[in-house]
Amino acid sequence: MNKFIYNLSIYAPAAFTLGAILLATKGPNILCTFSVTSLIFYICFLYMILCLITIRRMLKSIAEDESAKRTITVQSYKQLNQNGITQIITYLLPWVGILNLEMNKYVLFIYLILICLFFIRTDFNNSNYNPLCAFWGYRYYEVITEENTYILLTKDCIKDKFQIKYYKEITDYIGIIK
Repeated sequence: MNKFIYNLSIYAPAAFTLGAILLATKGPNILCTFSVTSLIFYICFLYMILCLITIRRMLKSIAEDESAKRTITVQSYKQLNQNGITQIITYLLPWVGILNLEMNKYVLFIYLILICLFFIRTDFNNSNYNPLCAFWGYRYYEVITEENTYILLTKDCIKDKFQIKYYKEITDYIGIIK
C-alpha cells in the first residue's frame, strides 16, 4: 500500500498545476459554475490536498514503526535535492502546451484519462522524486551499499555515511531514515 500511495502522490503537483492554470485561464467563474472544466478543477485540487495529507501520515507512520527497521551498510551517499527543481519543471511543461492549444474540455478530459492510464501502467518500484515529500521537509539521498542503491528520505542533514545505520522501506528501493 505504501508503494501505491507514494507513487500516486508523485502526480499531485501536476494536478495542482492544471487546476491553477484552469483557474488562471477561465477566471473565478470556474468556482461558481458547474461544467466539465470546473469538475476537473475541483478534482485536481481535491487530489492535491488528499495526497498532501496522505503522504504526510504515511511517512510519519513508517518513521515511527520500529519493527520495520532494516540495517544497512553504506559505502557512499550523495544528496539528491538539487534534482528537485528539474523534476518540478517537468510537471509544468505539458500543461502549458496543452492550454495554449485552446483545446475543448472533452479533449482535456480524454487527456486526463490517458494520464490516469499511464499511471496505472507505471512500475511501482521506481524511484521518482516526490515533491510532496520535499514540501514536508524531507531531503533525498542516494545511498550505495554492496547489494543495491537506495533513495532514502530524511529530515536530517546527513554529513557522514556512518549516520545511516538503518532505514525503513517505502518501496523496494526507497526508504526513510528517522
